Amino acid sequence: MYSRICKTIRCFYASGESFIGTCFSVTPEELAEGGKIGSSGRPLIGNDIKIVAPGGEFDDELPVGESGEILLSSPATAVGYWKDSEMTRKKFIDGWWRSGDLGRLDADGHLYVLGRLDNVINTGGMKVHSEEIEHALLTHPAVAQCAVVGQIDVQLGQRIEAYMVARGERPEAEELSQFLRRHHHLAGYKVPKVFHWIDALPLGLTGKVSRIALRTSKPVDSNVWP
Repeated sequence: MYSRICKTIRCFYASGESFIGTCFSVTPEELAEGGKIGSSGRPLIGNDIKIVAPGGEFDDELPVGESGEILLSSPATAVGYWKDSEMTRKKFIDGWWRSGDLGRLDADGHLYVLGRLDNVINTGGMKVHSEEIEHALLTHPAVAQCAVVGQIDVQLGQRIEAYMVARGERPEAEELSQFLRRHHHLAGYKVPKVFHWIDALPLGLTGKVSRIALRTSKPVDSNVWP
């Protein structure tokens, strides 16, 4: 976000459940000078945060440096979801809200957001973060946009598939697979089994990529590897 008043660029981590009520902020200068590249900054005054074990209870707080689910709290945090008591029960308790985001805190209280809990793919008993594969694919010159999801697979439980928007000529699946292995040293189980080329990634109401839509889509231009 660029502010005309401050005349600087700031990185914000916030949520619709509380907007800036549970906001983290940091400038590029603070990131560089403090050696905090990759951080979303520290919470603004009045906010509180803790990292808990994924799938655990609200009080299963993890030690500094360990990765888990981000829980947020502030006077501005919502009390629940409109007409959804079941989701409210799962996400809200005693002023805390489960974000569904994965992250960690360092010793200085800086937050590092690592991805989404629902973006973890369990393939053949191995847990893979979609974001890791997406970041690698986006370094390929032919990939303009991409999203990685897990599709139901009888043998693996979930099969890793990549959905991509091309920048120019579309490379074959074998080339993409080798690129991920050689340039990013991804283990074989992390390499997508299927690569789909689509015209545009589906978006939800908030403008985010709809992974649900991808899981239910049937693209016609697909390459299987190996």
